[in-house]
Amino acid sequence: MGSGAMLILTLVLSGQVQELGRCPVDSVIRIEAGSFISPDSFQVLVVEQAGVLNLCRSGNSTDLSGPVPVFRLALLRMNGPGFQVCWRSGLLLGSQAVAYNLLPEAWASGDFDGDSLAEIVIFSGGYLQVLNFDQRVVRVESVPAAGGMILDACGADLDGNGIQELVTLELEVDSAGRHQLVRIRGLGFSGEERQGLAVVLPDSEPGMKFFLLGSARLEDYPGSPVLIVGEYPALKPSRYYLLYQAKADSFVLTNTPFPWQEWFVRTEVLAAGRLNLFNIGDTLVAWGYFVPGVGSSSGLSFAALQDGEWRVLKPRPEGTKISGSWCRFNTAWLNLRQGRFYLYPEPPFFWR
Repeated sequence: MGSGAMLILTLVLSGQVQELGRCPVDSVIRIEAGSFISPDSFQVLVVEQAGVLNLCRSGNSTDLSGPVPVFRLALLRMNGPGFQVCWRSGLLLGSQAVAYNLLPEAWASGDFDGDSLAEIVIFSGGYLQVLNFDQRVVRVESVPAAGGMILDACGADLDGNGIQELVTLELEVDSAGRHQLVRIRGLGFSGEERQGLAVVLPDSEPGMKFFLLGSARLEDYPGSPVLIVGEYPALKPSRYYLLYQAKADSFVLTNTPFPWQEWFVRTEVLAAGRLNLFNIGDTLVAWGYFVPGVGSSSGLSFAALQDGEWRVLKPRPEGTKISGSWCRFNTAWLNLRQGRFYLYPEPPFFWR
């Protein structure tokens, strides 16, 4: 067991929330833990919002201008009681770049080749790059990326075999117009391999944008399905969809598990925006914007999806305001708030 894993085990056994020091990367909007370097160690992949590009485009009838977010990935490893950067990506354009006829970048992480180590996958410039960090040596393989314009990506163990498939959100333009679809891909040693058929998403309402949230187990559904969100430009409940594998090379898109109304109401908990996904057993737990909620004044809470309804979970200890970004860190929970990491040895909420 690596020294970092031993330290984490010691902190978890203490039973107390532990501060792990300052994050060496600023403006982090998402964190994700995994074994990237060796099977007995844990690293943290962070997504940094590195800035914006103000772009403009002249059209036949109207001009378009506005900001496009720029992101950067960084992989952090434990160094004593804190973290240090062991790898950084280049700058990555957000999906809004499509409106300006630019190719956006997309990324995902997961164990795509079954070697018990997580890889990072980056779609950039029409190519698929696979980054391996075995024993801290970064190996990059690059192959042409087939399919449409890649807007988003995630990893998902859809068939439950322990190896994650690469799932992409794509924009395709043909004689019928522009449409978005989700494609299931497998990564082999010979490069990229497609699996199954692409699933076309419902026609989006004006201003709605789709994103992949990742995957999680849900009661009554096989494997670890992919969750997809359709975000509105206004502050109102988002539409959520589930993509699961019904049988070999057959995938089904449904919104059945998720409650929805056009506007927030006092009598039902509804979600908006991009959620962070977790599991307690086979029950989906999400961190995000829920109304009505019991978290901070902004409405950020943990909630469990049970019997087609969201149930907001009270923070632990009672009365605590929880905020920031969350991920599972081995058996513990890792929280990044106000630029500092905190390790929670047990869930930061009461189940009942």
